[in-house]
Amino acid sequence: MFFYEVNESVYLTLDLNDTQMTFVHFFETKIANSLDDFIKKLMKTMNTFLIFEEDERVDMPQWKELLIEVEKIESKYDSSLRNPVSNSEIIKMKQTIQKKLGNIIIPESYIDFLKNVNGIDFNGLVIYGVDETLLDNEVDEEVQGFIETNELWYENDWQKQYIFLGDSDIAWFCYDLNERVYVELDKPSGTLIQFFDSFDSMLSDALEASLL
Repeated sequence: MFFYEVNESVYLTLDLNDTQMTFVHFFETKIANSLDDFIKKLMKTMNTFLIFEEDERVDMPQWKELLIEVEKIESKYDSSLRNPVSNSEIIKMKQTIQKKLGNIIIPESYIDFLKNVNGIDFNGLVIYGVDETLLDNEVDEEVQGFIETNELWYENDWQKQYIFLGDSDIAWFCYDLNERVYVELDKPSGTLIQFFDSFDSMLSDALEASLL
């Protein structure tokens, strides 16, 4: 707790990280001119935070919940999900992509996935991770790296219009650079199976299929 003085009056506030900063802002801009006013502002602010946190939970991508189910199944076989990648590993990945694959920008939602788990290999579904050579520490399990795998697929010119993010026994999961949509393609023909408006929805659909 700490005290803050305004116009010779002393108010008590709680040290609640970002909430504290909001209260200080009220004081310094003299929005709260009395204790009653301060309490009203405080309650309004706390309600805003609660609404914001509730919205965050509602907007959480479905794939994060599905990953929990995958982890439960993996644990039955004394296995586990891979560790998340670090910011430094993401930076190295982006730099190497520019050198080896050209001016490709990987989706932020895919980066968010990597910060939860460095790719997955589950029940025939593979979502690529940061290449082993770019990781800060050695790993026991083989990782199908994003860069090395895209280099492989790019041996065919027609496939260069896609950013390959994963695959299964019968499909590729990609971002179409020309159409700017996420797509599931038949493997190996490349025929469109379906498209998605986001990486999150594509990943969720792929994980759901792998859990059937």
